[in-house]
Amino acid sequence: MNVVETAIGGALLVEASGRLDSGSCARLETALLEHIAGGARAVVLDITSVDYVSSAGLRSLIVAARAMEKAGGRLLLAGVREEVRRILEICDLLRVFPIHADAAVALASLG
Repeated sequence: MNVVETAIGGALLVEASGRLDSGSCARLETALLEHIAGGARAVVLDITSVDYVSSAGLRSLIVAARAMEKAGGRLLLAGVREEVRRILEICDLLRVFPIHADAAVALASLG
């Protein structure tokens, strides 16, 4: 998994690519949690190039979402592929993660 982080205005754009599985999820989870602990309150996670999410990957997303909620911020998902969206839907996680068509739309929604 590759992770690229870019500050845009008052938000953080995190672009992930590859597989979000047990071998890679710790890197993404750690990066998100460090930014949240460091004061990030608006994070867009662009997963356009993520083609697979395992249960370990879902756990990492949930941990980050809970940390962001506790901190009073927003974690948005962007570019969710249909197969990943189905997994989120089956696990009843669509209510946990606001999903946007792409990063630009997600960033614009932050105002």
